[in-house]
Amino acid sequence: MKVARVAIIGGGISGLATAFAIQEKAKKLSKNVELAIFEKENRLGGTIKSERIQGYLCESGPTGFLDNKPDTPKLVGDLGLKNKLLPSNDAARKRYLYIDGRLQQVPESPPAFLSSKILSFRGKLRIVGEIKSKNPPPGVDESIFEFASRHIGKEAAEKLIDAVTTGIFAGDARKLSVKSCFPVMIELEKEGSGSLVRAMFGRVRAKRKQKKEAGETGASEVSTGSEMGGGNLTSFDEGMETLVAGLKEAIKGNFYLSKACKGFEKGDGKYAFSAEGAEKPFEADIVVLAIPSYAAAELLESFDEEMAKALKEIPYAPINVVNFGYPRQSVTHSLEGFGFLIPSREKREILGTIWTTSVFGGTAPQNHVALKTMIGGAQNPEAAALDDRATIELVRKELRKIMGISADPTFIKIYRYEKGIPQYVIGHGERLGVLEKRLTGHPGLFLTGNAYLGIGVNDCTRNASLVSDKIMEYLKTL
Repeated sequence: MKVARVAIIGGGISGLATAFAIQEKAKKLSKNVELAIFEKENRLGGTIKSERIQGYLCESGPTGFLDNKPDTPKLVGDLGLKNKLLPSNDAARKRYLYIDGRLQQVPESPPAFLSSKILSFRGKLRIVGEIKSKNPPPGVDESIFEFASRHIGKEAAEKLIDAVTTGIFAGDARKLSVKSCFPVMIELEKEGSGSLVRAMFGRVRAKRKQKKEAGETGASEVSTGSEMGGGNLTSFDEGMETLVAGLKEAIKGNFYLSKACKGFEKGDGKYAFSAEGAEKPFEADIVVLAIPSYAAAELLESFDEEMAKALKEIPYAPINVVNFGYPRQSVTHSLEGFGFLIPSREKREILGTIWTTSVFGGTAPQNHVALKTMIGGAQNPEAAALDDRATIELVRKELRKIMGISADPTFIKIYRYEKGIPQYVIGHGERLGVLEKRLTGHPGLFLTGNAYLGIGVNDCTRNASLVSDKIMEYLKTL
């Protein structure tokens, strides 16, 4: 039986999850595959990196994943890592926004929303009026801000949605496409004939009806998906890199670290490329590009100019992650909650801060606390370009103003990403259409990663599953 050589270029979570999915699905189909994973850095994991330094557990990238989507929990189970999972503390359910010069808790219920001072009385009434919303003109690629303003008003868009966009994408809500960033919102709008509220009430009624019918038939459990829940933030007892280590151990393939790839071409039905330090080009029947879109563009420049052009048009926002540690007694704030985000209207120099030790236990030495602050983003890229000394002073000044922390941190660790988070700006869907069209002319070539259909860990593992399904179909033709 023919052995198909599969090259995965990129050893981040997308590449590793895709390699594992290919391996497991190929077994079930009795297909023989030979996996080779190429990574330009000397380590796997990409932005996922967990370091225990002076007793502090620092995450260079994502703090965790939400457990309300099936792909990542399934992957964790398949890797035998469930016993290492670490759910977030209950206190982390409290979220804060820095609005009108002070921290204000995000309402957790309708009564709390009505009594909250985050929005004016007029702003609250506008949200209540969302049920009268209409569908937009067909074919319009609205920005997140335009969509939110149309549904819940400009004030809520400026204070709430802008902050959410900052927290997820470090992006500008006025430039990002709602269709590409939050496709579920478009689905809800269609379901509710223009109203998100009508759609959500409809889903709740449908779920209750299904539960009732299941009870009548004796079914013990009903699941209609996770659309109505936000999920619980989850990590591992020694950080998110546990997932990377589990994948590395489970994948039965060859790993090539510190091997940047170039010279991509195709001939005699196989793809070929050069890997740094290799004596001859590597040939493969299937190639998966699981690298940032700008890196994929560089690799494909001489192979498919139109595809490379579309890849280059996906912008990235710079972001720095600044970890501070303090003795607990030097921080007077209660730190009861997840942390806070700051809408751009407040004109602050940081994007927000996670109160790490309140979210997960074991992330700081005893009687110490850890804070993780993000700076930069699409609306303040200059802040990400500051040197370490200026960065530390900036964060100290902001935390003093926002949280009243006057003490100097006793622990500091900074992670920098010049091209940190892909931005799904208006027109992103059209660019994906170009890429999909070009890929049809290159059978055996696949794209995955956070530049296309979602930037979170759950998106990466879901896309890994989708791409591996396509690869299984392609294997049948070899």
